[in-house]
Amino acid sequence: MVKKILKKVNFLILIGCVVMFILSANSLINIDAAVSEPITPNGSYVPYQSITTDLSDAKKSEYIANESKYVSRGAILLDEPTNRYNSHSYAWYRQQYDSNIYKINYPNVYINDGSYRLKTDSIEVGDIVCYYRVKLTYETDRSKLVKVDPYLAHSAKVKSIDGDFDVYNLETLENLTLISKWGDGGLYEHVGTNCPYYYDCLQTKPYTLDNLHFDDMNISTIDDALFYIEVYGPNYESSTSIDLSENPIVLSKNLQENGFVFYKLNVQYAGKFEIEASANDFLDLKIFTKDLNLINNDVIRDENGKTKLVTNLVSGVFYLRISYLNAAVYGNVTTSIKRIISNDFNCENAIVPDHNYIDECGSEVTINGGNYGGNTITQGFTRVLYLNSQIVPSTSRLDYYWYSSDKEVATISQYGTLFAKDGTGNKSIEIIAVYKHNPSIIYKKSFVIKEETKTEEIVINYEMTISVNSTVSLELDNQVPYNWIQYYTWNTENKNIATISPFGTIKSISRGQTTFTGLYQYNSRISILITIYVIE
Repeated sequence: MVKKILKKVNFLILIGCVVMFILSANSLINIDAAVSEPITPNGSYVPYQSITTDLSDAKKSEYIANESKYVSRGAILLDEPTNRYNSHSYAWYRQQYDSNIYKINYPNVYINDGSYRLKTDSIEVGDIVCYYRVKLTYETDRSKLVKVDPYLAHSAKVKSIDGDFDVYNLETLENLTLISKWGDGGLYEHVGTNCPYYYDCLQTKPYTLDNLHFDDMNISTIDDALFYIEVYGPNYESSTSIDLSENPIVLSKNLQENGFVFYKLNVQYAGKFEIEASANDFLDLKIFTKDLNLINNDVIRDENGKTKLVTNLVSGVFYLRISYLNAAVYGNVTTSIKRIISNDFNCENAIVPDHNYIDECGSEVTINGGNYGGNTITQGFTRVLYLNSQIVPSTSRLDYYWYSSDKEVATISQYGTLFAKDGTGNKSIEIIAVYKHNPSIIYKKSFVIKEETKTEEIVINYEMTISVNSTVSLELDNQVPYNWIQYYTWNTENKNIATISPFGTIKSISRGQTTFTGLYQYNSRISILITIYVIE
């Protein structure tokens, strides 16, 4: 059983003036996805405006001038004035403001469709603070006030909390640092009391987003399962972990009238996935990123009640929402999720390590004397992986997502450099490459990470000349087993002449000669000796 914690996304109302909504920080993880139209977590359409013409430079300058009094009191401008998006769009829909192109003037739909409920606990970083103002309606001759309506005027994100906050004491807004867009003006970081929307607030009430957010620190992972996906059931009563390379995930849920279900998909390896749901009527399938952006995919429905969606997903957390198209229909829904693989996945010849002496090779070959094309690596050394042009669609290593089945044993960089970290017990691992332009194409290769058995010391020598009272950064080349400076423990022979930090910052102090010794943390028989000459 995987422990699950519901993360709360809050919304705080200031009646008569300002309301504050609060969204949890774990909904802000950025996963690449096309910019989609606004939609609530429960799948409701959110009315929006799409503005194609931006403000003139003169108008932008006018806004900056009008907002300067708040800047003088500590507000920080994060993005210039623009009419492309507004405060509600930034707070509720998309915080990546450089790609936000929608204005939202009626964010209440996020509350009215049941996505949010009243919150009773304290405010948190990442919550949304929504400011309400009051609309007053009088008799025609203004002799009598006949109606008082609060309306949601402004929304802001909580960046930090610097003291106690009381929802019934508006002055405590000064203890919140917020980020919000001021109409068509700028996007600002500011304390809650230092913005144009504060001054007529009366009261606060907190709300929370229900049934969607989790604390990922309490989610276990399976490092060696290539197609592992975590699935949380509709009411989060149980979870299933299945290796999709062997079987598709099959889920079953009885949806009551007006019902829907969210499943959480934790995709460990990028790929192309087919999601098929069967029921007694047509269904609606939607995939959201973790920050609740809808991923646009074609949904195919047939006359037998089957609904299918095929989507490409990168590594990360996604949400699958399933509901009936006709809200009056309800019944049992069976859903299967499977990975699509279009090539011979078991072909081990597509990935070629250190294939010849002409191209760059890893330190397993250049320093440790390993074989070209070998599938063994001694702890602390590297191999450079290439792609076989006779098999793969592209030989550029940057065209692939690279994965190691056990990152504690060996890691793989985006450039295809395989680094052996732990050879205890001569462990076996798999390296997986997923083609970015068609994630149904996947290659793998097995390696053995070997324990060091040699005892002969390897000392790699360098010399450097620097001037007195100067600071330089050490850079290691491919003559060392791995060129990350922090993987070496550095000692200085004479600190009165020069010093070196754990990250390779060298500071010269006085004229003379000294040495730095770097002991390699991943293989004790290897060290670096740097002779430093400090001159006037």
